[in-house]
Amino acid sequence: MQGFYEKFNVFGEWLYRLVLLNFLWIGFSILGAGILGVFPATAAIFSLLRKWMLQGKDVKLLSDFWQAYRNSFLKANVLGYGMVVLWLIIWADIQLTLQSTSLIGLVMTFILFGVLIYVSISSLMGFAIYVHYELTINQYFLQMLKYPITHVKESFILIAALLIYCTMLYYGSSIIPFIGVTLLGFVIAKVMFPTFKVQKRKNSTLYEQQRDELLYY
Repeated sequence: MQGFYEKFNVFGEWLYRLVLLNFLWIGFSILGAGILGVFPATAAIFSLLRKWMLQGKDVKLLSDFWQAYRNSFLKANVLGYGMVVLWLIIWADIQLTLQSTSLIGLVMTFILFGVLIYVSISSLMGFAIYVHYELTINQYFLQMLKYPITHVKESFILIAALLIYCTMLYYGSSIIPFIGVTLLGFVIAKVMFPTFKVQKRKNSTLYEQQRDELLYY
């Protein structure tokens, strides 16, 4: 019985964290006028999830979120909108191939749809990778696009988890303002974070001004 209460307390603590994080995400997205605030706020969510999951650190929710948001403002927007532009280019190519009635056009449409799905999955993983590495934008894109190939099992687990998540939101859309974004972040982090090995960083992270260890395997 004691084990049940302990698990229930852990569940309650995480639910509390995710709800607060979701409201912070909404608030800081608005602070950045929406279009400039969404991606830094998303990066901040993954930064705090990383501290909780991998480092077991106590988090000063508002101040740590603000620090992560502020430090990642430029780079997170470049990364986020870079992914959006890539997605739009592929979508535009699909629209062009749909105009063709030839067999080659049909084949290209299916190929491009496959590429679009792959890029969409990679994009969801982008900010989990972002908070673990100190890289250039080009290197972030490379790691992001490489991840589904190098971690096939985790990618399929993530796809299954996302299908469950989307189904849950479809039948319970009222939870979106309370936990919709952070629950998705939690699912992604839970699948991805254990795939990182322990290594020393040579440079300070975006959110911490000291060396730390990363968990990979």
